[in-house]
Amino acid sequence: MKVGDIIMDHDIGQTGIIIERLPRSQPNHRSVVCESREHFRVLYEDGHFELINCDDTVEVVNESR
Repeated sequence: MKVGDIIMDHDIGQTGIIIERLPRSQPNHRSVVCESREHFRVLYEDGHFELINCDDTVEVVNESR
């Protein structure tokens, strides 16, 4: 995943766009950490922001170039 990718978050049933890649040690993310431990800030379709990581419930549906 990278900045600009459109994702589907199956946990909350919404799409969002990755707006920022964060350092590996960000607190308060809601998901199980994957191998790379990369964290991302996402803007969801309903207007809220959330920190995520690359777990099985998040799927890239449209990659940015």
